[in-house]
Amino acid sequence: MCSSVCPCDNNLSAPWKALNETYLNSRNRTQVVGINATDSKGYYRFFWINKTATPNVTTYATFSDCSKYLQSTPSARSAGVPDSKAIDTGVKILTYFESKYTCSGICNPSLFYWSLNLDKGLPTTNCLGYLKSEIGNNMNYLGVTAIVVGGILFFIWIF
Repeated sequence: MCSSVCPCDNNLSAPWKALNETYLNSRNRTQVVGINATDSKGYYRFFWINKTATPNVTTYATFSDCSKYLQSTPSARSAGVPDSKAIDTGVKILTYFESKYTCSGICNPSLFYWSLNLDKGLPTTNCLGYLKSEIGNNMNYLGVTAIVVGGILFFIWIF
């Protein structure tokens, strides 16, 4: 996202341009300007497009739009870009949490939201707490059922 493959609109770049280089390097990104997709250390550069100067260049406002574009390219299959029902289920869950709680990532917030537009800014909270609150109580019943069934099977095995 916001790379040479999926450039973004420069008008939305301020939150990402304000990040320090050390933080970006921990996310495999860099602010170092250059013509190649990566710098000498292998960190991916941001690519921001001035839509006023270059209106015919396609820019991407969501990570999901970038992913759809990548999956539509012929090189996607040869590069092993995942495309399956399990991925779709995960994406639907991620989209649900992002839209309901404006969160991104599980342990740490990502650099971008998956489904929310760049104008929402940089993600600041992860989704782990919200995930726990959504499914936490429902899993208690599953746990109790598994223990009871395990106990019954254990007694059947003994006797």
